[in-house]
Amino acid sequence: MKRKKAAVPLEHWIGYRFSLIAARQGNFIAQMYASRHDLTMPAWRSLAV
Repeated sequence: MKRKKAAVPLEHWIGYRFSLIAARQGNFIAQMYASRHDLTMPAWRSLAV
């Protein structure tokens, strides 16, 4: 009989933490570009690529 592994809380996954940081940075930068250059988040992201 196989034993089930204990579930790891989502907050402990490094990928999840990085996605939260990226989302916070994106929102901050979006506000800055919106006020300075009148750009939306999709617009400045496409310019960054």
